[in-house]
Amino acid sequence: PRDVASLQDDLPALKERVARHVTEEVAALRGKLVEFDVINEPFSNHDLMDLLGERVMVDWFHLAREADPELRLYINDYAILSAGGRDKAHQQHYEKTIRNLLSQGAPLQGIGLQSHFGMDLTAPERLLAILDRFAAFGLPLQVTEHDIDISDEVLQADYTRDFFTVMFSHPAVDSV
Repeated sequence: PRDVASLQDDLPALKERVARHVTEEVAALRGKLVEFDVINEPFSNHDLMDLLGERVMVDWFHLAREADPELRLYINDYAILSAGGRDKAHQQHYEKTIRNLLSQGAPLQGIGLQSHFGMDLTAPERLLAILDRFAAFGLPLQVTEHDIDISDEVLQADYTRDFFTVMFSHPAVDSV
């Protein structure tokens, strides 16, 4: 919302405004959603955490839980599975964020893995290794926002087959 940027110099008001937004959005959709990304793309979208501290993410999960106790609460990010599986900084940040949320008692119930692919396709063996890494948290993994943006239609079809074979074969992946 537009008014949020104007509150960056008033941290208590900013924290309250974001908390109200989380509560209002989840409450408005109560009973209509099965799952909700409480935090989306924390690697790139961290302005609020920079201002309010990382602990505020835990608060957002609790607020979402209070607003709809039946909702499955997720975190979601991109570049975890894509880019040949070589975006180590992104993967490490995501793992650290998830670990911090869980260690501080956030009611995190699932891990979203966006799947936007270009020409730098990730080998099936590497996909499995990444899935294993995040499955270690004991939470369901979900493939989100899947696309393969390449012009070679045969390669696109082959990779789609291989990608979904890997995803559906991994026991921690509960949905695509």
